[in-house]
Amino acid sequence: MTRILAAVLAAFLWLGSGAAQAAVCMSRDDMTGYLASKFNETQRHVGLVMGRSIMEIWRSDKGTWTIVMTNVRGVSCIVGAGEGWENIPAKVELPGAPS
Repeated sequence: MTRILAAVLAAFLWLGSGAAQAAVCMSRDDMTGYLASKFNETQRHVGLVMGRSIMEIWRSDKGTWTIVMTNVRGVSCIVGAGEGWENIPAKVELPGAPS
């Protein structure tokens, strides 16, 4: 079973968005362990989605990234993944503030 999940996840990551439609889901503990061991990704951002799910962004120092949604039952699914993550400083422009 683990080999099948690894193969599906690998295909999803390499095929890119739109090419692989099947979601990869597993327990949150399994998901976090897999992302850490396979891709050296760590949790970098987290947010609450409509009070019912948690969205996390995991990424590595090499630029790989994975977006994971976890439901109230503790099932985590990959909803996006890729390469080339860059942190760009936010540019906030306040109305009426001098340029």
